[in-house]
Amino acid sequence: MRIPTDSSSQSQLHAASLALFVLVLLSFFVTGACGLLYQVVWARKLVLLFGTTAYAISTVLAIFFLGLGLGSFWGGRLAEQTSRPLRLYGFFQIAIGLWAVFFILAVGVGEEAVVSLLRPVASIRPLAVLLRFILALVFLIVPVTLMGATLPLLVRFVAWERRVAGIRIGALYTVNTFGAVVGCALTGFYLIAQFGYTRTTFIGAAASVAVGGLCILLSRTIGEDMAARDGALPDRVVVPLPETPPPPAVMALVITTFAVSGFC
Repeated sequence: MRIPTDSSSQSQLHAASLALFVLVLLSFFVTGACGLLYQVVWARKLVLLFGTTAYAISTVLAIFFLGLGLGSFWGGRLAEQTSRPLRLYGFFQIAIGLWAVFFILAVGVGEEAVVSLLRPVASIRPLAVLLRFILALVFLIVPVTLMGATLPLLVRFVAWERRVAGIRIGALYTVNTFGAVVGCALTGFYLIAQFGYTRTTFIGAAASVAVGGLCILLSRTIGEDMAARDGALPDRVVVPLPETPPPPAVMALVITTFAVSGFC
């Protein structure tokens, strides 16, 4: 990509970048809503496995955050290695939507098989709970890990202008959180009551696949290439590494502090 040399070209590039960023924000809002839509449905459906809402919700939340953590770690590395993060984000959203459909269909079809697995350990409470957790983990770990990887990918895509990098990253997290609030409220108070679990999941999956397809299309349309984009504006992101890395003990303390605050 040739670096624009006149102010008109620079203005057009900035305007196009802003318009693309708005589209990405809208996409992240929708997928945030879809993520909580899935979580509400999964928690309700897992009551069939656990028998009590408390165990179901605790399990879904535990697996949800486990997947988000693993996905964020993996997604951060992936974002540094790929030159087309928006396209990868699109494929991840399509995979999440398809997996959600698989879950809602498999839970109903496999109910008898699950009951037969749980019956031998029904009298051993710790083992029964552990087996239920493992079954839920098998169902949910793939989509929630993909969800966790989406933020690092979009951060890689939008935070390429140094002067607005912080604002854009904050905006991404904000709209995704607002989307989650809307998805949780809309699913719990309206969608399930009106359409049931299966159709509600289909609505969320359709939205995820649509957003994924849009992002893949945008990636092809704009010729997404991070190596080329980095040279498009003179104020591209440059994050210098510290000359002296922090001691391992300091890094361990920071990570431990984050873990404790997350637990609290």
